[in-house]
Amino acid sequence: VELFLTENPAADPEPLRVALRQLARIEANLRQFLALGKPPDGERKPCDLGELVDQAVSLLRPQCQHAGTALLWEAPRDPVAVTGDPTQLAHLLGNVIGNAVEAAGARGEVVVRLSATHGGARVDVSDTGPGPPPHIAEQLFDPFVTGKEQGIGLGLAVAKQAADAHGGSIAWARKEGRTVFTIQLPRG
Repeated sequence: VELFLTENPAADPEPLRVALRQLARIEANLRQFLALGKPPDGERKPCDLGELVDQAVSLLRPQCQHAGTALLWEAPRDPVAVTGDPTQLAHLLGNVIGNAVEAAGARGEVVVRLSATHGGARVDVSDTGPGPPPHIAEQLFDPFVTGKEQGIGLGLAVAKQAADAHGGSIAWARKEGRTVFTIQLPRG
């Protein structure tokens, strides 16, 4: 894909850039699978969660447009910063928002909200999907537990591992006909 971009400067680069970002995401997911169970050891530095949510949303927007899924995200006016590993936090956000997009399906809706809290930050991701099947609801964050036909059950396990590694938490609930995942992260 990179070679094609270089050799064909007149080609529309945006679909190819999306493909490159998706390939990077696949590679990162494979690395997550290989690292699952190992303690995270990433570099900690100030991270603007708004920027990380923007990245996740931009990766998922083409999929949403294709499926007719509304993905609503309005960045907060002021930066919402935490200290953490930006790669792990990006995986955390990407996995949760990506799951919501898949769960909402065609003509569904996903809403992402980010807010500063007294101790750090809160991210709420809600979707209009049916929610997890009752038989897996209690083990939703366990590795290899999935309600998807083609899922492998690592996304939420990796998300929980990243939240835990940052001293935060992730939880879900059904509220007013929506599935809502709430991520809480401390400031530092």
